[in-house]
Amino acid sequence: MSEHKNSNEAVGNYCIYAIYINFKTFKIGKANLDELTAEGVPVRIDQQIKLLGLALAFSEVESRLLIRLYRVTTRKAKEVEKQVLQEHYNRTGEVPPGNQSSFKPE
Repeated sequence: MSEHKNSNEAVGNYCIYAIYINFKTFKIGKANLDELTAEGVPVRIDQQIKLLGLALAFSEVESRLLIRLYRVTTRKAKEVEKQVLQEHYNRTGEVPPGNQSSFKPE
């Protein structure tokens, strides 16, 4: 059984991922690499892809791991996630729709 990762000081293996809908960035997030599906996909990503796929039956929904983070705190994973979001915003001038309620660019 894996350690509860909600504490900012919990140490684990994480990734920063992006979900794309019709080849446009929909969401950037972090996922726990210690919780994988039988296919080896982080559970968090798999759940979101399935929900989006059902809601958007005629859209192309896919994901990509952007960064793998090993033996870091949840706090560090959140910092890297925020940095990737800020870089995306700096490059495109847009906050992905899936991040608009939780991310405010600097």
